[in-house]
Amino acid sequence: MRNILKAGELVNNRYQVVRPLGEGGMGVVYLANDTLLGNNSVALKVLIKGHSNTDDIIKRFFREVEVMNKINHPSIARTFDVGQNDELIFFSMEYLNGHPLDVLIDPQNPLPIERISHLAGQIFEGLDAIHSLDIVHRDLKPSNIIILPGDVVKITDFGIARYQQSEMSQLTQHGAVLGTLEYLAPELILGHPVTHLADLYSAGCLLYKMICGRLPFDVSNPGKLLLAHVEQHVPPPSTIRTDTPQWLSHLTMKLLIKSPRERIQSANLALKMLKDQQSIRFDSHSASHNPSTQIHHLERRESSKIATSRRMQQAEMMALITQRQRERKSEILAGLLGSALFVGFPLVIMYRSYRYICDLLMLP
Repeated sequence: MRNILKAGELVNNRYQVVRPLGEGGMGVVYLANDTLLGNNSVALKVLIKGHSNTDDIIKRFFREVEVMNKINHPSIARTFDVGQNDELIFFSMEYLNGHPLDVLIDPQNPLPIERISHLAGQIFEGLDAIHSLDIVHRDLKPSNIIILPGDVVKITDFGIARYQQSEMSQLTQHGAVLGTLEYLAPELILGHPVTHLADLYSAGCLLYKMICGRLPFDVSNPGKLLLAHVEQHVPPPSTIRTDTPQWLSHLTMKLLIKSPRERIQSANLALKMLKDQQSIRFDSHSASHNPSTQIHHLERRESSKIATSRRMQQAEMMALITQRQRERKSEILAGLLGSALFVGFPLVIMYRSYRYICDLLMLP
């Protein structure tokens, strides 16, 4: 780890460095005491000096602060202060005294299903808050999710986050793929527009690893890994871990669908599917005997408004068609009667006139 600051060093006459916590792509994070606020512990993220003269990196560094400041949610780490001290660029944020999610994932000791569901629910809540502001995280992975005591989830590291509606980011090099390859959505690999659905794919990879203790694609070669995301079939989690409820396996697979249009369309929908299962006992026996009933019920209920609307439209359309058919029949009948009168009435008049003339002339 590149150690920019030393223990005891004072940053901006306010933050006293305690020790380094970790290093990201753009900076080093330190545990520090905020001397202006009673020595409260904060995390201090400092831009690596080698990047300090690079405008794009500085813009990306401050964009992380901007994005984090806009999101006010319990599952998102908070930021406090941003500044520059001589050549040092930094921002302070909430100190998360916990462990990255990847520390908890052990293939030999899989997480209980109830715990996975509890953690995943908070992750989806955080993603829903992010996406509601048209922000895409773009680097959702276990190391960027901190688990605090009590299994409280905090999503961190918005260094490459971007706004969904913006044009292709000027902070991204042309042709570059940002994000962690193991969690990268197929559409990003193919160079398609960045949307919140890419985060949902990453969440699927993350959920898969929480359940199975391994990633969907066990490939070490970067090129083959990218190709696997785009083309390779993913075995359902229930085929790898037999106690996985079918609804959870199905949810994971729906998040991992390669086509964004066919993927689960929102974190809120995924969250509803999880919450609907919280009252159900997580039992592998019942799950194995009801492989699809629960998830089909959830999907039917979620789409019921659309289905009802379509049925109403169809009923209205059939009523209009029937009414129009009746009107056409009446129009045809009226036309026939009118034609008969138009033709028949003059004939009657002519016949009566003929008989009248014959009577006057006393003709037989």
